[in-house]
Amino acid sequence: MTLRYLHGKRRPLGSFDVPEELTGTIAEQAIDIRHPFVVKGTKDEPISKSITRFPTSADSEVAELVCVPVHTQSEIAGCLFFTTSKIDTFDVSDIEMIELITDQVSGAIANARLNDARLQAERDRLESESRRRELTNLNAQKSEFLSTVSHELKTPLTSLMAFADILSKNASSNLSDRQLKQLEVMQRSSRRLDVLINDLVDVSQIDGGKLKIEKEKFSVDSLIEEIELSFDPILDPKRQTSSVDNRVNGSAIDADRHRIAQLLTNLISNASKYSPEDTDISIIIDSVDDQLEMIVSDNGIGMDSVTVENMFTPFFRSDDEKTQSVAGTGLGLAIVQKIVDLHGGTVTAASELGVGTTIRVVLTGLITGSQAAEGMNPAPTKPVFGFND
Repeated sequence: MTLRYLHGKRRPLGSFDVPEELTGTIAEQAIDIRHPFVVKGTKDEPISKSITRFPTSADSEVAELVCVPVHTQSEIAGCLFFTTSKIDTFDVSDIEMIELITDQVSGAIANARLNDARLQAERDRLESESRRRELTNLNAQKSEFLSTVSHELKTPLTSLMAFADILSKNASSNLSDRQLKQLEVMQRSSRRLDVLINDLVDVSQIDGGKLKIEKEKFSVDSLIEEIELSFDPILDPKRQTSSVDNRVNGSAIDADRHRIAQLLTNLISNASKYSPEDTDISIIIDSVDDQLEMIVSDNGIGMDSVTVENMFTPFFRSDDEKTQSVAGTGLGLAIVQKIVDLHGGTVTAASELGVGTTIRVVLTGLITGSQAAEGMNPAPTKPVFGFND
């Protein structure tokens, strides 16, 4: 007796379609009835290979066969063929034995598949763990690099800015107008680089989970006054204007003063960068229950949905030609997102290509009425933020 296994595709029992190559064969009938299927030939008329589609020995003919579908749980894995060259070989006891063998084969196939699934799951887990460790190491290296570079740049830049400020005062009146203009360019470039370095420091702290906030109660009005001082260096180069609509006069907020100023300055700077000359940047300061709402809108180049979805990702910049034509690092909005997160707030954006962008920030902790003036810290004597011109 010859044992053969005809392998088929794994398919659910309830919706098993016989492969085209098995159409019209004994296997199709066995699969259809879900039971062993016995075929007997005669001495003069052996079973045709065309109905088995199954190779037999060259020196023998199939006189009798049993075809048994192999079930594995809810699937049919294939069929087992038991063949013989002798007539009237299989009796009831043989069929029972064949069914027992088939059950063993089914169990072995099921166990093999289960083992394969477990091995694959373990391989996937190890691969995922390896990728996670690799990403963690790369992230740590990136944070260390940013921190080191920022520190190495910050120290000489601080000295450079200090000397430029001293020289610009022209205490000895020995500098020409041309030299003073060159100093002004140096100061502007130094401020720009200082903002970039500060952004790199913040990003490295964000990556390392070290960016902290220090809350205090302060006047929203005084914050707006401070920020307005920074508008000219940001907007003047493009002859842009700003309109501030403060609807929370006399209110206070419990938040990190420096970080909120940084947040707003980043939004205004970003709006200016991507807006044409001679346009207006709108800033609305409003309240929603006990929340402070800040809305910055521009009439700039706008963004598509993909850019809006990724705009708060560190170092992300759209590959749009108009965006790429504007200098930037992709850090400002990522820092905005983190500052908002640390305050338990929300930041959302709406934009349309060729129309403009509106970014809305909502922060908790707004204090109104008579309680606003109680225990309020005085306004700082100098700006608590930088700007990127």
